[in-house]
Amino acid sequence: MENLRFYIAHWYIIPKAIFRLCFILLNNAYCIPTYVMWMVLLLPIKKINPDAFWRIEGYFFHWLLAMVSMWSWSAGYDEVGDDITECIDDKTLVIANHQSTADVPFLMACFNTRKNVLPNLMWIMDRLFKYTNFGIVSVIHQDFFIMSGKTNREKSLQALIAHITESYIPRKRNWMVLFPEGGFLRKRRAISQRYAQKNNLPILQHVSLP
Repeated sequence: MENLRFYIAHWYIIPKAIFRLCFILLNNAYCIPTYVMWMVLLLPIKKINPDAFWRIEGYFFHWLLAMVSMWSWSAGYDEVGDDITECIDDKTLVIANHQSTADVPFLMACFNTRKNVLPNLMWIMDRLFKYTNFGIVSVIHQDFFIMSGKTNREKSLQALIAHITESYIPRKRNWMVLFPEGGFLRKRRAISQRYAQKNNLPILQHVSLP
């Protein structure tokens, strides 16, 4: 009964949620193809002046991720934390616990207002994300797709070293983002805790052990 009263008093919640969902889907539908089309049209510049092409691509990438950051900002969420101004121009590795899909818009919102962070950012993500709607953007931007699992560990590390040498450094990028869990925490918490028990380590609830 109390739940019914709550929804009657806050009747606008469900219509607002439906509207936001439709807006995000529409946002995806036109932003990503627009980015891809511009990158295709600018390919001749890549042949003539690669530095100019990647500088322009960085602006488009920033604008695209600004749209993503708007999803969390428009929902009324604000990030709070340390000031990252001191390390903006330094080589910086951001290690974030992966709690849910909301992590990405939150990080985008955090970086969006900082000059030259998003254009010079490289994401390290699971290879499966290559086949999502945003995968084509990450491929063009030259993010790194890592293969998870023990059998691929050594191969993935060698591929990452090669990618940093051949893409990250030549593009003069400073920032790198990594979710150490390699996926959602809820899927890895139990394995992490079993590992902790076996090795006499602390039982953690909010992060996973490597």
